Amino acid sequence: MEGSRIRYQALDKAMAKLADVARQREASVHMPRLATGGAGGDWEVVEALIRQNFDGLDKGVWVYDLPPRQTQHSLEF
Repeated sequence: MEGSRIRYQALDKAMAKLADVARQREASVHMPRLATGGAGGDWEVVEALIRQNFDGLDKGVWVYDLPPRQTQHSLEF
């Protein structure tokens, strides 16, 4: 994807490791909507990786939409 800074293969590998740990610890996984902000990733691709890696996880996966970032600028003269 043009302009994207996400490396899907690296994300897939990290998710696979996290899924292994979650299964070992019988834990749920919670995350923001990964790679779709500044990294410019495609959510449909990321969602497919989440489904692939965490399929059958007993405690589930929770994906959150974070509130928009509010930046404040102050200038002092």
